[in-house]
Amino acid sequence: MFSKVVTSRGFATHTRVAVIGAGAGGHSVTSQLVNSGKVAQEDITVFDSREQHHYQPAYTMVGGGVLGNASKTKTLEGKYVIRPQTEMFGKHSAVNWVRENVATFEPEQNTLKLADGSEHTYDILVIAPGCQLRFDLIEGSQEAIEDPNSPVSSIYTLNGAYKTSVLREGFRGGKAVFYMPPLPIKCGGGPQKIMYLSEETFRKNGVRDQSDVHYYSAMHNMFPNCLKFSDALVPIAAEKNIDVHFKHLLKSIDKDNRVATYENLDTEEKVEVDYDFLHIVPAQTAPDFIRSSSLAAANGWLDVDTATLQHNKFSNIFGLGDVSNLPTAKTAAGVFAQTPVVVNNILKELG
Repeated sequence: MFSKVVTSRGFATHTRVAVIGAGAGGHSVTSQLVNSGKVAQEDITVFDSREQHHYQPAYTMVGGGVLGNASKTKTLEGKYVIRPQTEMFGKHSAVNWVRENVATFEPEQNTLKLADGSEHTYDILVIAPGCQLRFDLIEGSQEAIEDPNSPVSSIYTLNGAYKTSVLREGFRGGKAVFYMPPLPIKCGGGPQKIMYLSEETFRKNGVRDQSDVHYYSAMHNMFPNCLKFSDALVPIAAEKNIDVHFKHLLKSIDKDNRVATYENLDTEEKVEVDYDFLHIVPAQTAPDFIRSSSLAAANGWLDVDTATLQHNKFSNIFGLGDVSNLPTAKTAAGVFAQTPVVVNNILKELG
């Protein structure tokens, strides 16, 4: 159990190291700081309202049937997908966990204001809240995903991943459409992973000959930012008889008529595409409380130095993971590489 009460107002208002986010980045930094022997557990406070930690790379496994069908996967959820936050802290149980989200910053005063109105100050701040899924930028998408009778899903949420599993297994032919939004997004390969896993299922279920599979991408090639990978994926898609359409931005979904409307980014023409199975991925941005703060770069992501992961304006603030304005993939693998850099530079800053 934690050494202090779980309401934010019950904690000391000052902490040596404040960590925003109890995802892969927040837990990694917290663990390595404690393991360094130079920062006591009691001197770290983590801010996150989520009671559960999700291993998000497993969402593809859920949707793609890697763990079995949806019913079997549900029985394995506690092993591969979800853990209680208390379990994630493990032996570092004296770390303070405030079950509230940060609402605003006052970095000049080293102050955080939480959603419940309480304020906390810090010596060092680590920002790792992940990114925000922008389903709101695709008109009708949220309604389509939430409608159990609509064959629209997304592995970028856990509920959506389970729906994807059901739709993939139940597909009996027709037009299956998969979508890749503009970068940056977390796990840039995710939109194609679920497409290939679904296409394999269609073959196993004997419905591939009655199916058309289409890949619509807002980007200009199969794997932007890595021409080597892009060139390698072109013949794979061709071999699987997947029709590829680049520079098409998904604008809206009419779930009742099963029509997705794209904008051709070259001609600005609207392109209506009917579907029998539609997998979508939303555009992604930094969370609102980052984008609206003085900590954001011009593009809205957290403004950190690419070498030190130290904020470019405030030397006692660090960032890592999906929220950061870094030229790296927004993945758990990225966090794995970034964490030692953040920890080493925090220890230097603390002296």
